[in-house]
Amino acid sequence: MSNREKILESAIKIFLEFGFNGASVAKIVKGSGLSNGTVFHYFKNKDELINSAYFYAKVTIATYIQENMDFSESHKNTLFSYWKSYIKWGYENKELMRFFINFSGSTNIKSSTVEEASKHFDFFAEVFRNAVEDGAIIYEDINYLMIYTMGAANSTITFLNIMPDKYTDEFLESSFKMYWRSVVNI
Repeated sequence: MSNREKILESAIKIFLEFGFNGASVAKIVKGSGLSNGTVFHYFKNKDELINSAYFYAKVTIATYIQENMDFSESHKNTLFSYWKSYIKWGYENKELMRFFINFSGSTNIKSSTVEEASKHFDFFAEVFRNAVEDGAIIYEDINYLMIYTMGAANSTITFLNIMPDKYTDEFLESSFKMYWRSVVNI
């Protein structure tokens, strides 16, 4: 793990434990095991740290999903592949996922950071554009469809964190079926 990643991982833990206002660069430095100079070499201040941590979290999620998604002929199967990949990643990376969910709507995250990080989900927007164009799903604003899908998947991850014995292929199929019924164009 690079020094930059050590700092970001420490920042994520500290922001989750203390919130933005309670987190300090000193706590993040201590958690990283690195020196003040090393941390300030990479990040100027706490604002830059939280924005970089958000970007890191979102890009990490997008990269995993894109590498593990099956872009099949069927829109339903493609979205199911996304569903399984996103939930698997979120379930296996609880801390980073919690950070992403907790700070996604934070006023501490700059709109430019959100826009830049969101570009890594362009492949997902394309999946929705194709499904809408083909009439497979109900037309809504593509950004809304993406946020709606992530919200349903986040709720599923939260449920599975509470009830880990439910994490089965059958449950993933059933939870996706509920989601699919809410977007399919019938």
